[in-house]
Amino acid sequence: MPDPAALIPGPHVNQPPASALNTEPKTSWFAIVALVTGLIGGVVFAVGFAIVALVQIRRRNRKGKRLVIGGLVAAAIWTVVIAVVVVGALPSGPDRDHSGRITKRGKATVAALKVGDCFTGLRGNTTNVSVTALPCAEPHDSEVVARINLADGSFPGAAELDRQAKAECDKQIGAVYNRSRYAAHLKLYASSPDKASWDDGDQSVACVMQYTGGGRMTAALTNTIDRTLTPWNDVRQGDCFREWTTELFQRTVACTEPHRHQVIATHELTWGPRWPGDKAMEKKAWAGCEKRITAIFGMPPSLSLLPVKWSYVRPSESQWGNGIRDVICLAEAETGTLNRSILPR
Repeated sequence: MPDPAALIPGPHVNQPPASALNTEPKTSWFAIVALVTGLIGGVVFAVGFAIVALVQIRRRNRKGKRLVIGGLVAAAIWTVVIAVVVVGALPSGPDRDHSGRITKRGKATVAALKVGDCFTGLRGNTTNVSVTALPCAEPHDSEVVARINLADGSFPGAAELDRQAKAECDKQIGAVYNRSRYAAHLKLYASSPDKASWDDGDQSVACVMQYTGGGRMTAALTNTIDRTLTPWNDVRQGDCFREWTTELFQRTVACTEPHRHQVIATHELTWGPRWPGDKAMEKKAWAGCEKRITAIFGMPPSLSLLPVKWSYVRPSESQWGNGIRDVICLAEAETGTLNRSILPR
């Protein structure tokens, strides 16, 4: 007979199989992807997958924190590398010595250049144009020759601003660069600010000389100026010339060298702004010279025993309109050349 106790069922225990008790948390697939994308430089994707992986690890008891950290570290390293490459690829400004002179070429805007800086790449007349600044001994086609500031006020419009800038640059530099050996091929640009720069308070203008001839310049413009050339209306008493020409600039020589012309005196005419006419101009110009020659030599030109003939140079109508009032009183060798100054000591 069976034991009654054996027929009584015992308590039921819901025991999982042994294999289930020994199962560990699974590794987050997103953590693996975060690591891989971090290693290959997918910085944005690595960060995104890392965030998802961390949420999954916390909520679903997944493994992979070390993978996530590895992916983020790799992404950070890639970020630094990319930043270094980008910064290195950005155009750098020119190197300068202690005096401010450019010693090594570099990119810069025209607005950032200084007077005397040489460069290439000028396009148009906008201050914010990026150009290549370089030492003036290297081949170049442009140089900043002056900087000016226009008067404050509302933006006058691009065309009017360009006109004002050009006029001010003309006034600032005058005719000095007409004595450069590059003079025949120099063109003046006024690199003026655009409206955005003007509204930000930038009223500065860079006055730029650009060489338009063949080849490139290889010296600063100040080093190309012929100091023996003088504007005709800037000559001084006693200056000697091999030959007085009809050019705007005259070449002086030492009066001990053979020459045909010498400046005996200069004077200015005092009429108003209106052109007085050729006859009135000639009469008054010679009267001023005759008076001064008489005072210098003690006798009128007509009675002089010097081996010279007298002449004068006076402004033309267009020069008169530009404010030139100078008269140059000249002595010219009657024959051959002179080899000394004829002015009394």
